[in-house]
Amino acid sequence: MNEEAIPANPLGGRTLVVDRVDRYCYQTPSAALKDVGESDQVYVRPGIYEDKLVVTQRPVRLVGAGRDRVQIFCRRGGPLYLQEVSEGWITGITFRYVGSDQHSALRLSIY
Repeated sequence: MNEEAIPANPLGGRTLVVDRVDRYCYQTPSAALKDVGESDQVYVRPGIYEDKLVVTQRPVRLVGAGRDRVQIFCRRGGPLYLQEVSEGWITGITFRYVGSDQHSALRLSIY
């Protein structure tokens, strides 16, 4: 089990932990985001995750263990899609798109 300190949640909610090797944690960030509440945050431990994160019409708080230590990539489009996100915080994560379009790592729709 990973003994790395989990950052406190300043909103007072739960912290859902993602760790691809710890079976007691969420295996991917998208799985944790499905269970997150408005005052919860998702903490991503070091690793490389193949995943696609889609957040629509709700706040998001996504904290990684460090941009040099956490990578999220996707082979089928950008790994991060945000649409009508009212507020949030995303830090400590590198997003990469593995494909032919060099401008598709993030997709943000702001209204």
